[in-house]
Amino acid sequence: MPAEQTSGTNGAFQWREFLARLAQMLAGGFIGAAGVNLFLAPFKLLTAGVAGIALLIHYTVPALPVGALVLALNVPIFILGWLMIDRNFTMWSFVGMASLAGFLELTKSWAELHVVNDLYMALIVGGILSGIGVGLTFRARGSMGGTDIIAAIIRKRYSTSIGTAQFAMNGLIVAVLGLRFTLQAALASAFSIFFEAWAMDKTILGLRTTSALMVITDAPHEVGRALMEKLNRGVTYFVARGGYSMNDKEIVYCIMPTRQLSLAKSLVQRLDPHSFTTVMNTVEVIGRGFRRLPI
Repeated sequence: MPAEQTSGTNGAFQWREFLARLAQMLAGGFIGAAGVNLFLAPFKLLTAGVAGIALLIHYTVPALPVGALVLALNVPIFILGWLMIDRNFTMWSFVGMASLAGFLELTKSWAELHVVNDLYMALIVGGILSGIGVGLTFRARGSMGGTDIIAAIIRKRYSTSIGTAQFAMNGLIVAVLGLRFTLQAALASAFSIFFEAWAMDKTILGLRTTSALMVITDAPHEVGRALMEKLNRGVTYFVARGGYSMNDKEIVYCIMPTRQLSLAKSLVQRLDPHSFTTVMNTVEVIGRGFRRLPI
């Protein structure tokens, strides 16, 4: 492994960090495989990415095992990834992909258990478990390979967003499922992939979200002081000029956990009922008092 990820400042191999990442990768592969075999496979539903392609092939030719298909389909993708994108990410993604493929084979008999008989319950729970599995591998700064690596390559070469590339590839997979089997299976798989994406985001970002508050007010220091004292959050003042009046005003900028947003807006409204307040969702906040994203 590269020194950046496995060595400390003294150059020693970081066994604790290595084992923690490996355990998280294995947990992600197990949870993802459980979601597929317990909930999606019994209804011939798909998960996202290359695992979805492997499932589609398996449904058509049951003699071909899903785990082996995941490995085979990923070989050329990982060769491209090794040549074109970050090699440390590619190596850990191989660990995540191998974990998923292995657990898909180890748990394939679970598809016969039929733990739920409702299609909608299966697509929701299966999608959420698959998303948690993928999210855990991203939190370990890797992936499960497949379309994650393809999307990263496309993003690097053509400046297309990763989300757009993945949506297009998953849409094509679902369309083929609809043509080969039923429209119901295709639509159900699309909803399952939606829940998978939602669960993946929640696993990566966590349930604690943050918001940014920007207040244009005639009492900026009073508003700022109230936010600092009542919410225990820092504020920043910066000067802006009104386009119509051409007058300079101080703007109050504050980032806070979303759970504090209601109280913050109430404080601003009480101090200056004529203020202009903008609330923005934040994707990532790096700095004191906030957790850094794992990727």
